[in-house]
Amino acid sequence: MTKFGRFTLFLAFCLSLPLFAQPRFPTPAELGNAANWRNNTSGVMSISQDGEAVRFVVQFTGGDRWVYPGFSLQKEQTLNGATAITFELKLEPQDAPQKFKVALIMLEGENNGRYGYSLPPPGEWRKITVALSDRDGTSQEGIRILRLGMNPQQDALTYSIRNLSVEGTPRMDRIKSRIATKAPGTVFIENEAPTFSANIDLPQCRYVLKDWLGAVLS
Repeated sequence: MTKFGRFTLFLAFCLSLPLFAQPRFPTPAELGNAANWRNNTSGVMSISQDGEAVRFVVQFTGGDRWVYPGFSLQKEQTLNGATAITFELKLEPQDAPQKFKVALIMLEGENNGRYGYSLPPPGEWRKITVALSDRDGTSQEGIRILRLGMNPQQDALTYSIRNLSVEGTPRMDRIKSRIATKAPGTVFIENEAPTFSANIDLPQCRYVLKDWLGAVLS
């Protein structure tokens, strides 16, 4: 800090600007909309709306069979703070017996996670709750895609999900490397608000301004 007459100048060689967005979980209505899910399979897949349920139909031609359609989180959505995911699932009956290697919820982003669950008998709706552990203290921060699927051992598979919801309390995600200013060598005049620019839309955010030593500037 340097005084020049009635002006006080703050010289910040490096700025630390953690930003926090106001978070919310995806709603059951958003998770229950087939238009919000994207194909992701080793076979050929279709996704459709079936009343309140989202219906997935997959056809394989042998080999490594897997299907994990994805729901991409929007910028105002988070899974940080989620403790469990609850949903109802039904397998459509097939002429041949249905067997599965594994069924998983997969979270993808900065911190990936895989969580197994048990499948119901074909033709029966079952409510399933999958607890999301912190994985050795790692939070759900930075998750951008939720996948819900399975690895079947047969070539045909149809399943539906409904009433999918996220349990817990949303927590703020840290938004990294999104603020710019003319550092190093930026000078601010006391009692005048500093100005910055952002390279993404940051609605309903607050910031903390620090100098290059990490001290908070008031």
